[in-house]
Amino acid sequence: LDYLFVPINRHQTHWCFVMVDLIQKNFVFYDSMSTKQTRTGLEILEMVKQYMVQESQSQDPSQNWKEFYDAYESIGGDECPQQENGFDCGVFVCKAVEVKSRGLDFNYTQKDMINLRRRMVYEMLQCKLLT
Repeated sequence: LDYLFVPINRHQTHWCFVMVDLIQKNFVFYDSMSTKQTRTGLEILEMVKQYMVQESQSQDPSQNWKEFYDAYESIGGDECPQQENGFDCGVFVCKAVEVKSRGLDFNYTQKDMINLRRRMVYEMLQCKLLT
């Protein structure tokens, strides 16, 4: 396992996500409505880190998981494609997770959303991700 992706629903109105990079040892917050490091992004990262500590502790109480995850860097607002409306955040999150899980750089914009939605529907109906 190289990455763990945690979707976040903020206030029942907006989706963003955290990527836990187990190789580079960092927590990265991605938000299609902001590329700046924000207090909210850092707070979300801290909550995900606390969750990771608790889950790891429940699986293996012999290790100091707080110390382990405190060594990870927290990046509170990394660059990612930005949405230009108030309703495409879910598609942005799904596509960003797909891109990052493949170890690729972001390669889409708001203009791609209609085709990305169609592709997602096709993949769901076929029960298969396209390459």
